[in-house]
Amino acid sequence: SDTNYFLTQVDKGYYPDFDRALFALGFGGNIFKKVYHDPLKRYPVSRSIQIEDLIVSEDASDLHNAQRVTHRIFLKDGTLKKLQHAKEYRDVEISLGQPSDDPTKLKQGNIVGIQFQNARTQDQDHELYETYTDLDLSSHGLKENGAPKDLPLPYVITIDRATRTVLALRRNWKKGDKQFAQRRRIVHYGLIPSFGFLCLGYLHLLGNQTRALRAIWRILIDSGMFANF
Repeated sequence: SDTNYFLTQVDKGYYPDFDRALFALGFGGNIFKKVYHDPLKRYPVSRSIQIEDLIVSEDASDLHNAQRVTHRIFLKDGTLKKLQHAKEYRDVEISLGQPSDDPTKLKQGNIVGIQFQNARTQDQDHELYETYTDLDLSSHGLKENGAPKDLPLPYVITIDRATRTVLALRRNWKKGDKQFAQRRRIVHYGLIPSFGFLCLGYLHLLGNQTRALRAIWRILIDSGMFANF
């Protein structure tokens, strides 16, 4: 079929990304997929988002009820310039931030035995915040045709974190929609529903058993050492 050809021959990164996402689903209990049109590849893509790169309030029951959903994006300087050339972002000068230690990466490195080192300033990534929220822009002189006065409408705003420069502001509803319904670009797949926004995975279910096994191992090791003495 056309879909099978597209996912195997055109978008060759789909299945490797989806396989890693399935592992994360069992491990941590959550998959977040972002479906959008890639302006550089020039075709629609579906890619998973790391859970630490999706900023959502824990008060939200799901993505549909969240007041604000933010995707943290890391882009190389060359990729950002290509997106600016493709008119995806504003053509403004964005300076690179200083090298810093990401506590999340440091923690992950300690777990898997990898030591992350600070890169040079010119090798740093741009950290962008792409936020999906409702905004009332009438006070700034922007009036949408057919929209009631002082009505917050769904937009997508992209901001550079270091300089707080607005790179893009786009409407997030279908053209001609008189209800101005927000378009859904991020999908959440959960394994085991929990009390909060995030779901549970097998890691959470086996957490207590892991502590018990660790305690048993320590007892056995201590007993063997004492026996040797």
